[in-house]
Amino acid sequence: MQGRERNVLNVTDSINAFKDKLKLWVERLATGNVRVSFLVPHSLVDKKAPSASLLTDIKHHLHSLIAEFERYFPKLDPRTEQLMSLTRNPFRRNVHEIAEQLQKEFLELTNNSAIKDDFKELSIENVWVQAQKLYPNINLATFKMLIPFASTYLCESAFSVMLTIQSKSRNRLEVEADLRCALSTTTPNIKIMVSSKQTQKSH
Repeated sequence: MQGRERNVLNVTDSINAFKDKLKLWVERLATGNVRVSFLVPHSLVDKKAPSASLLTDIKHHLHSLIAEFERYFPKLDPRTEQLMSLTRNPFRRNVHEIAEQLQKEFLELTNNSAIKDDFKELSIENVWVQAQKLYPNINLATFKMLIPFASTYLCESAFSVMLTIQSKSRNRLEVEADLRCALSTTTPNIKIMVSSKQTQKSH
């Protein structure tokens, strides 16, 4: 779930995948199939069948983990799921599943072959940014899925960079400009920057 190129859509997919894995592990545990999912506990018992108490502890832990994930990440309401599906790929949606005020734009969008090709080649974010002027109302809805931070990764990485720049020996340093440079993903064009500066003249 960590990383720069993360949004609510792919983080939700990762969470749902992990929930399903937990349920699969519980099913395997019920049948006594511990070898595939739990290599570490199996190695701890020297390739012997794990004890009943160990299996009970693992089962209890998995059920607690499933309950905690269900509490922390509850099931999404149908409207949110439809909006997420629309954001992922509008060409797989039906016009009757879209809100009435968006249906006109939706039909124009789904008949735009250029944007359909863009969904195959570009990232979701880039496609919707390019389509913003043509379909502003649908874009406003999809941006609600793409703009929010999906995790605290960017904040944590920025804080780590700040701690590196502003150490105890440089505690009065103004870090705003340095932090902006350190966190930027834009590669500077050194030639343009140098050409805009005047060389130092000798006195």
